[in-house]
Amino acid sequence: MTAHILLIEPESKLAKFIALELKQAGYQVTEWLSEFPDLTRLSLKPFSLAIFDLQRLKFSGLETQRQVQAIAQRMPVIWLSAMDRDEVCQSFNQFDSEIKDHLLFKPFSIEELLLRIYTRLNR
Repeated sequence: MTAHILLIEPESKLAKFIALELKQAGYQVTEWLSEFPDLTRLSLKPFSLAIFDLQRLKFSGLETQRQVQAIAQRMPVIWLSAMDRDEVCQSFNQFDSEIKDHLLFKPFSIEELLLRIYTRLNR
């Protein structure tokens, strides 16, 4: 069965590039180009893995933090970020350290992303 990956990346050029590469690697991809996606929609469709752009999520609210934590517990997640590493670690201060282990900082190579996807899906 082909893994179904949810890609939440509001930069359309980057999203199209990532989606194309993932499809060429044999994955089914659903793109959400939303600036601030409704995370509750994740329960509508079963995904094998989610890729999120951290900068687009609102981490100021406790409810958003709870939603993100719940997502990470339900499915494998890879977090993308163009933010400073220290800033990201502070944002995740209350989160499980496992989430920090799955951050990929921009710019990144597509090979590194594909390796992380493979690793997360085959745990």
